[in-house]
Amino acid sequence: MNITGKGNAVLAMDVARDDQQLLVVTEGGFGKRTQVDQYRKTSRGAKGVQTIKFSEDRGGLTAALVVRPHQELVFISTEGMVQRTGVEGIRETGRPAMGVKVMNIRDEDSVAAVALVVEKEADTAAAVAEEATTDGADPTAE
Repeated sequence: MNITGKGNAVLAMDVARDDQQLLVVTEGGFGKRTQVDQYRKTSRGAKGVQTIKFSEDRGGLTAALVVRPHQELVFISTEGMVQRTGVEGIRETGRPAMGVKVMNIRDEDSVAAVALVVEKEADTAAAVAEEATTDGADPTAE
């Protein structure tokens, strides 16, 4: 990947499948989700593929996550505001679109981070399976 140039940097990396979506969020609280299959594969050393149109009031890119519609997200601002939102509530758009407001923030505030919510049931099931595997027991046995 060639990221030479003023202000270019790697923001996130993830493994994505064509049936998933890429969620991008700007500092100004705008975001969108786009089907992963809308992004063309590029060759080594390419400069990348545009994912969102920028404007000064929307700010730079803050987050990029591979998501599925049933998941939930937590948005956190630099001033400590926290908002929980379902992925389905964020509009699905084409690759170069500008996005829609996903977090209402004050003028002096900005989006600092976006994270996927992990439900306790999933955590508990994973912990039980890991413990059973560590003990040498079959986690599927009754």
